Amino acid sequence: MASSDKKYCSLDSSEKLGFVSNASRHTAATVSDVEMDLDDEIASTTGQLGRCCCLPITDYLRSYRPVEFLVCLGFFLVTNVHSSWLTITPHQRPMPVQYLEGSGEYVRNLTNNAEFDGETIPYELLILLSGVFPLVLQVVLSLCRGSSSPIHEAHQTFCVYFVAWSLNMIACEFVKNYVGYLRPLFFQFCEPTDDYSECTAGGDTIRKSFPSGHSSTSFCGMTILALYIHNRFGVYSKRCFRQIRHPHKKGDVDGDESTLWRLTYEEDSGLLWARLMSIVALLPLFVALWIAASRIRDNKHFPADVLAGALIGATLGRYSHGLWFV
Repeated sequence: MASSDKKYCSLDSSEKLGFVSNASRHTAATVSDVEMDLDDEIASTTGQLGRCCCLPITDYLRSYRPVEFLVCLGFFLVTNVHSSWLTITPHQRPMPVQYLEGSGEYVRNLTNNAEFDGETIPYELLILLSGVFPLVLQVVLSLCRGSSSPIHEAHQTFCVYFVAWSLNMIACEFVKNYVGYLRPLFFQFCEPTDDYSECTAGGDTIRKSFPSGHSSTSFCGMTILALYIHNRFGVYSKRCFRQIRHPHKKGDVDGDESTLWRLTYEEDSGLLWARLMSIVALLPLFVALWIAASRIRDNKHFPADVLAGALIGATLGRYSHGLWFV
């Protein structure tokens, strides 16, 4: 009959996956041998990670991490601060008007004739809410949550956000310029000539409706913050690997029992708090949803623009998070 006799809950997910995958190689060993090897492997893994991650500032400066940080920072500065190389002329779609030969009048496409009364979330507030706030909050949590490697975790946080913002900027600017989709308020800012042959104002920005930059930026930053809270404080942080012994079927030659590892969760009072924190982790995503929805309300974007921006931002945020946080 199956029974459980060991449980490892104190290691991070990367450590757990490491010794569990290695334990699968011991198929020809006895149960006791597997247990001894696992104990040795866990101790070795923990020691290696401790030497690697629990870095005082002097050891941090001697490692490769300062170089990695400078590379990530440089990537961010090139794509977000000195981003003139990303500015190209967008695709020039024809003016959405119809000429009536009988009356000699031009009829505008009402889809692009919406009025603009101001922005709910101006660009400066977007940077504050979706950039500065999640980055600062995550760095503070990294340094104050009692981690054994706060400097390493803060380093990871900076690199994740720098890379995510950079990838998001490149992706959005490329698609905006390639598509050249007209905004809902195109005519108000275009101020076309009498024959609607060209615009006299508005610049290139009125041809960059798809995808929404506000939507992608907000979902990029807030997705990273939501994942961090869920993984470090939520249910994900309560994962355990429990050792299960199973009797072998008749005819097996590897011994009387086999040892398996099953993913489970700690059953204690902290699990209730962890579930609450996993719900709290959704709050940044609701902020991103509000920012994205405001772009439709303000007639700056069409619904499809906002959805595409949210998909790009969330995808790149999740991808960048996985580069440093397992």
